[in-house]
Amino acid sequence: METIGYSENDLNFNLNEIAHEAVREIYISAKKISVYSAAHPLAQKTVGRPFLILDKLARFKKFFNLHISGGRLYALNIRVRPSIFSEQLMDFMQRLDIKDIIFDCRLTTQELTLFLDRLVKKVSGADYQSVMINFLSKNKIETIQVNSETGAILFDQGLKFQGDLPGDYSIRAVVGAYFGDSFETLASMLLDEELPFEQYLMKFHHDFHPALVRHLIPEKVSLIEPGELCGAIAEKVFQLGENPSDPSTMEIPFDRARALISLLNYHPDREEILTGLKDELTRKGVPVDIYAEIIPLTGAIKLETQEKVDQYLDATFYGESFDLNLDEFREHFSRLLRTGQQGKAKAVVKLLMEHLAGDNLDSRQKALELLTVTLATFHNPNYYFLIDHIALLLDEFLAGGRETFEFSELIWSLVKVYFSQKRFDRLSTLCSALQKRCRYQDGVTIYDSLAVKKAIMQFNNREMINQLVWEIVDGSQSSFGDIKNILVTFGSEEVAFALSTIVSHESRQVRQNALKILSELGKASLKVFSRVIEDNANFERDEGRHELPDARWYLVRNSIFVLGALKDQEGCKALRARINDPDTRVRRAIVAALEKIGGEQALDLLMVMANDSDREISEAAIIAVGLIGTPEIVPELIDLANNRHPDVTRIITTLGMLGGEEARKFLVSLLSDAELQTQLTSNRTSRDELRLATLKALGKIGDKESLEKIKEFNDTLSASQKIFFGASKLNRAAQDILSKKER
Repeated sequence: METIGYSENDLNFNLNEIAHEAVREIYISAKKISVYSAAHPLAQKTVGRPFLILDKLARFKKFFNLHISGGRLYALNIRVRPSIFSEQLMDFMQRLDIKDIIFDCRLTTQELTLFLDRLVKKVSGADYQSVMINFLSKNKIETIQVNSETGAILFDQGLKFQGDLPGDYSIRAVVGAYFGDSFETLASMLLDEELPFEQYLMKFHHDFHPALVRHLIPEKVSLIEPGELCGAIAEKVFQLGENPSDPSTMEIPFDRARALISLLNYHPDREEILTGLKDELTRKGVPVDIYAEIIPLTGAIKLETQEKVDQYLDATFYGESFDLNLDEFREHFSRLLRTGQQGKAKAVVKLLMEHLAGDNLDSRQKALELLTVTLATFHNPNYYFLIDHIALLLDEFLAGGRETFEFSELIWSLVKVYFSQKRFDRLSTLCSALQKRCRYQDGVTIYDSLAVKKAIMQFNNREMINQLVWEIVDGSQSSFGDIKNILVTFGSEEVAFALSTIVSHESRQVRQNALKILSELGKASLKVFSRVIEDNANFERDEGRHELPDARWYLVRNSIFVLGALKDQEGCKALRARINDPDTRVRRAIVAALEKIGGEQALDLLMVMANDSDREISEAAIIAVGLIGTPEIVPELIDLANNRHPDVTRIITTLGMLGGEEARKFLVSLLSDAELQTQLTSNRTSRDELRLATLKALGKIGDKESLEKIKEFNDTLSASQKIFFGASKLNRAAQDILSKKER
């Protein structure tokens, strides 16, 4: 049995939008392949986009299907709006006489690429009808079928939707349409979910995952009128009782009758329906043994237990007493669980959540205390479903903005449960739901809800944070993604500080994992690691030594890395104090961090470091200026060129990257002014090297005036200079630049 879980956001997933998006991306990929070939990197990159769309669909259904009917293209049985994408894709299909295509969501990018490559090729010969079928068979591609029986069943016998008209195309609405209004159909879908796929498809004509169907059935059941349910079930049970000794007269077997009745667990009026069912069957004269076979004796026990729970809840929330007997509720609720009444237990929790979201303060407090009792079931693994159901409901209430302040206590209680069980995957899912009610602006977290803010503030628990950090060091790598999401949700300086203790860990994997989290913590990481850089104790070293001791170096290096990864201008303040540190490694790391941070403050510091006594540092700083700078900084670079002759070629290259009028004027004058060339050359740079770098820089700027100056310069070179002397390199460079610009 599948164990896929679905959230409210999943159920609102718009199939119409994804159908149109998939058609568009499949056509674009096919077109790219037809132009560039399947092996071209651009085509391969484009194919990845439809593949990602199919990957999203895999959560809900087995196939993505295309079908041509009545001159229109259908995707996912949804009629696609006419466009160049749909028309051209139909043209590709019709060339090969393809009426329908189904893509198994398990297909690979390689299989999709091969298929699209064959789809766009011109058809040769008369046997075009079987071209694609033979191609798929020859290449052993089983995840794509054309003109198949499965495709015909999905389209011809399945429901069709008009995606070119307004409507509700959510997963909930589309799957709900397949349910119809038949209670027996709902029971049958639930009972037959373990059927082999081919049989399931033949019976229900859809390929949505049974787990999704199972998730949505309770919603559908709860909408059916009690009287209608009672009458439908009584009729089926009565048919069983007419001649039970002759199986040929039985329209439905006993297990299907039980399935009908088991669905009542999802109906809010279950007790009323069961009472009416018993009266109806008695009136019709159904033998007691038949009734007992379908509704075992435990049914009476279950009914009694449910009645006691309902009476307790009525008295608690609607009676006159203000006292809350938690022991009595614990006994009633435990009996529900022991008698296997999961549906009723979930209904009780849902009712309590509704009271928790209500306007009555007293009712909210009572609901919180009772929900705390239900959470105590986490000690028994058989009742984990209830904990997960509370988490699912929390997601729904948070998504709908229905949480009250008391929700913060429930969230915190659930966090502690999951943490004690080390169910980090579930805790991560809960954290993701909380993150949806937050947004980050200028590095500051803004909360849409006081309850969410309080819950997240409660996460700032040193014991919990340290345990999660220990899990990074000593735990399984497979759980890292969940732990990362949890700690990022916590988002506090305490988290950043705890992680700072392992950024220099001996394990490279541990260091990398810590840095990944720290780079997403925003201001919290900025404050912690700015303090590390500003603390002089971290830069102490033996007298006469330039380099930091290893332990301090690793801490400093990683702190600088985090400040760069955060890309926050405030990080420049801490880095500014260390740009003259004697350790070359520190200065080199600062240059790399400033390049990532970018902005005016970072550029100012890089220009200072461009004067570093170590040429490696100065060159790295100049390169970084070229990568993140703007034409406004050109005058400073020109001044630098006049003062740092060993780095002049690197500065010239940077001027070409930045461009602008001032850069062009300087480069043009440098190209023709022999005195300026002599002034800027050094024992490491010849005049020809200077002019060659200048030509390339002008070519990088590439505007009309720059190209004209390159041509003028090249024309001044004599034939003998071009052939025999150093100017031959200049001639080739000039011609190469001019020829590329003419293309």
